[in-house]
Amino acid sequence: MYLEAIEANVVYAQYLKKAISIARTGLTTISDIRNGEFNLHDLFFKGLSSVNPKIKNWAKVTDIISYQVNIVKSYKNSYAQIKASGQFTPHEIDYICKVFSKLLDDCVNVIEMLADVLTEGEYKMNDDERIKRIDILYASMQSNYRFCVKFSNNNVVLAMQRLKEQNEAAASKQLFDVH
Repeated sequence: MYLEAIEANVVYAQYLKKAISIARTGLTTISDIRNGEFNLHDLFFKGLSSVNPKIKNWAKVTDIISYQVNIVKSYKNSYAQIKASGQFTPHEIDYICKVFSKLLDDCVNVIEMLADVLTEGEYKMNDDERIKRIDILYASMQSNYRFCVKFSNNNVVLAMQRLKEQNEAAASKQLFDVH
């Protein structure tokens, strides 16, 4: 009777060891799965912080910067022509400078946002979100460039019209000998 009880306890102990082993393996597996899931999420979110090199080197990024450079060049040329023409009052020149100043401020904002979008860890975005943001910045800079060209051209045309009017007035005075 005691022998049967001891044998039964030995068998029970073996089953208990096997059950504990299965439980440990199961808990380890569950832990690994949970940690693996966490690692996948961690990798996903870290991936959102990194910037794909193809996006950094995308042609639209270069175009945005080129637009900025061309806007600054256009502003400098236009301002020099306006001043040299002598056809604008100081008040008009001040107004033109304020318009260009606001335009350049907006361009700087676009460039800063672009730098943020392309800086590792600055934003958590996937590639599609970064591309959409760059598309928006590209459209904004393109619009700024078109405005700059149109505004500059309008000022040059206005200066030429005023100069033409002055020349016609001077010619009329000379023709009619008016002093």
